[in-house]
Amino acid sequence: MTTTDSLDKDGVLQILSSATPSKSFYMSDVNKITSGKYIKTDDNDAEKKTEGPLTFWRVKGKDVNYHDDSVGKTVRLNLNAGGGLD
Repeated sequence: MTTTDSLDKDGVLQILSSATPSKSFYMSDVNKITSGKYIKTDDNDAEKKTEGPLTFWRVKGKDVNYHDDSVGKTVRLNLNAGGGLD
C-alpha cells in the first residue's frame, strides 16, 4: 500500500492508493444506494445529496430497542470490495 494526499474524483481525500484503480467504485455514481453488487443496507432509506462539489448519501437511521428499554438509532451500510456481493 502506498500513501497519497490526492483527492479522488468526488473530492474526497484518498489516504491509500487503490490497488486496482480500474475497479474503483464511487457512491456518487449510483442513483439508488442499493443498486449494484457492492453496497448492502438493512433496508434503510437513503437520499442522494450534493453540496457544492461533494456528492454523498444521507442515510436514515432505524430505531433500535435496548435491554434497558431505551431506544436509539442504527445505520448499517456494508461496502463490499473485490467481486462485490454474489
